[in-house]
Amino acid sequence: LLQEKMSETFEDKSNNNDAELSNKANLKECKQQAQDVDENGDVKSETGSDDYNNYKKGNDFQWSKMKEFLDKIAQLEKEKDVLIKDRDSTAEDRDAITKSLSALEQKYTGLTSKLHDQIECPVCLEFPTSGPIYSCPNGHLVCSNCKDANCPTCRGKMFNGKSLLAITVMENIEHKCKFEECEEILPLEKYKLHLKSCPHRLVFCPARTAFCGKKMPLNKVYDHISKECKGSWNHEMPDLNYENFPVRLTHKSLNGPPRNSRGFALRWEDVHHLYLHIDNVLDFTVFSVQLFGDVEQCKKFTVEVAVYRLGHEKNNYVQKLTSEPLPIDIDQEIRKQNGLTIGSIHMEKIARKQKNGDEYEFGIGVDVKRSPDL
Repeated sequence: LLQEKMSETFEDKSNNNDAELSNKANLKECKQQAQDVDENGDVKSETGSDDYNNYKKGNDFQWSKMKEFLDKIAQLEKEKDVLIKDRDSTAEDRDAITKSLSALEQKYTGLTSKLHDQIECPVCLEFPTSGPIYSCPNGHLVCSNCKDANCPTCRGKMFNGKSLLAITVMENIEHKCKFEECEEILPLEKYKLHLKSCPHRLVFCPARTAFCGKKMPLNKVYDHISKECKGSWNHEMPDLNYENFPVRLTHKSLNGPPRNSRGFALRWEDVHHLYLHIDNVLDFTVFSVQLFGDVEQCKKFTVEVAVYRLGHEKNNYVQKLTSEPLPIDIDQEIRKQNGLTIGSIHMEKIARKQKNGDEYEFGIGVDVKRSPDL
């Protein structure tokens, strides 16, 4: 037991000696480092002094750059605040102008509407587009087409008094298109032109009046022909090629060359609609093409109509006509006099009887091109 106690005492003493030596070494190192610095804190070692100065200079440079950057950010923030204020001010001005314009527009529209109602003819319920506009002694107005012996409003005697004020109003206010679904509002001169070309204006179906005769907006005519028109072949023969030009159709008729026949509606470039007619006038067969448009629109196109014996498209059994299409508004009797006109002798040579039946058939070709003059 005594021996064990002595052994432990010896080990503790040995450990204490090692710790004491280590402390002495650390103290010596600290003294050596302390000798490198003078009383003012300046580093005496040349290498240490250079490192310290470089570090201090780098620190100062970085701080200078950072301060410059922060100053720029502060300046940009101020400029941003100014721009935001300008933007808000501009938005307020814009909103005020918009409200003012809206109020003026409503006032103008209301005034125009009242003037329009006062000048509208009480008989035909249309706004006059030309003078004179007659006025009874009580101030009631009526258009020149509807003028009668008595005023239609008060039934008083209608003399030849004319309203110059009504003419002035008519010439200076804007006019809303009278056709349903059209929202155009135009000055008088442009309004007159628009009425002749409005896609919503009322027209008769181009099929022969004996077969159809319905009146409808122009923009609905093609759908009518495609789906229900009894004077056209389209809804009964939907598989025929009505859209890929040049169009080639085979026409069949009983008892010789065709008489007055149903027609075909065609569509070119998906937006332009045409109608092919086949009419019999005296001893002639007339093939004509109408464009679903006015006279000015017809000037933009050239239509070629060819009638030929099947299998002989390029020989003598061919009749052709190249011209402008006819407008949709043309009178039917005038239309029958303008087109490819083929006499009975030539038509009998072109329309050949089928070998196994009583039908006569021939080919019709239609092609459309834009007029080279435009």
